[in-house]
Amino acid sequence: MWCIVNLPNGTQQAVKWDPKANGQECLEKVCLALNIICEMEYFGLEHWTPNQKESRTRQWINLRNRLSGDSGSSGSGIQLMLALRVKFWVPVHFILQESVRNLFYMQARRDLLEGRLTAPDWSGAAKLAALLCQADGLRFNEASLRAECPMRMRRELAQQQAQQQQQAQQQRVEQQRKEKEHVLSFKKRRLSKQKSMEHIETCTTLPAANPATSCSLQPSPSASASASASASTSACSQTHSNSSSSSPSNSSSQTGLDERLASNQLRMYEDYLIQPSSSEGEPPADFLRQIAIEHSKLAKLQMSLKSAKYWLLQSIQDLEGYGEELFSGVTTNESATRCDIAVGAHGITVCRGVRNKASPLARLLRPSRCVAPSSWSTWMITTIARSWRSSCLSSPLPQDYTVPSPSVTPSTCATKCGAW
Repeated sequence: MWCIVNLPNGTQQAVKWDPKANGQECLEKVCLALNIICEMEYFGLEHWTPNQKESRTRQWINLRNRLSGDSGSSGSGIQLMLALRVKFWVPVHFILQESVRNLFYMQARRDLLEGRLTAPDWSGAAKLAALLCQADGLRFNEASLRAECPMRMRRELAQQQAQQQQQAQQQRVEQQRKEKEHVLSFKKRRLSKQKSMEHIETCTTLPAANPATSCSLQPSPSASASASASASTSACSQTHSNSSSSSPSNSSSQTGLDERLASNQLRMYEDYLIQPSSSEGEPPADFLRQIAIEHSKLAKLQMSLKSAKYWLLQSIQDLEGYGEELFSGVTTNESATRCDIAVGAHGITVCRGVRNKASPLARLLRPSRCVAPSSWSTWMITTIARSWRSSCLSSPLPQDYTVPSPSVTPSTCATKCGAW
């Protein structure tokens, strides 16, 4: 049977698998198809469906178990669809094979561009984006340093359109005010004329007035209605002409902007926008030029694609969220607050809510060794630092909790400590 494996860059790899085989055999076949001879233990498999949204919460397949063909894709005619992802983020200088380094780069690139891995500030984001451009083989053009930034151009156009819309709105309000004043003045003149006619009729001494004369003195209702209708129609037509005249100007300005952006050399950097963790707003107006400046430095060094991938993987090791996986838990205090447990290369962090927006409740930073023994009533974590100082953190287990095996990894430790 065929198995479709989704790679970190979005492409698929088809491999044959035996329905009686376990996950480890399938992983080995996938790695061999990608020219990975050793270092297979850095990767893991998880079930995958098309258009699946990537997240930092992983559901890894137990490689010791037999794979199940039911992965939610039976309707497409494929028995099994899996995703190959990096499970253990080791330092880049420990990676021996170029094919393994390429897979690490694919996932790091995707995590950076999709926001699961963030830079400390906009300057760091520009440097990482320049490394991505160099690693993807994007050639630097000197004209990009002299080109006008597309972000600034779009924002200026948006401001001009907002000003034009505000002016048009003010004109419509002013026109409506004038229209109301015109109608009100017309009604006042009509009312005063009616009162004058009534006064003339009451003051006449003739016992029987001529009907033709009285009819000629009274204003015609149809004439007054037509005058009012014509006044309102002229005002509405003038308002419509003002609004229609503003819309062609906006469309023409948008067309002119598109023509200017078509030949702009900075547009190639728009696909490399990295959002820093300290900022939630829009990037600076000259952010693309900052990427071009950093890219020019790499081009002057004549950095190769392999070197750019290496230095990118080296640069992201100190970023917040590097190699982290999220697990859900509940605190054991009276409030029973739901929390997220982030397990990564920097340690174990327990935080409330979203990882980038919440303050950590507890943090175990860079333990050199983590021992997690279990007993029948408590769960303890003992960390041994490089100075050989140990610290212990214990947590009581629920009564209906199944005691796991004493030999666990830090990832399993965080999973079991969901009751922190």
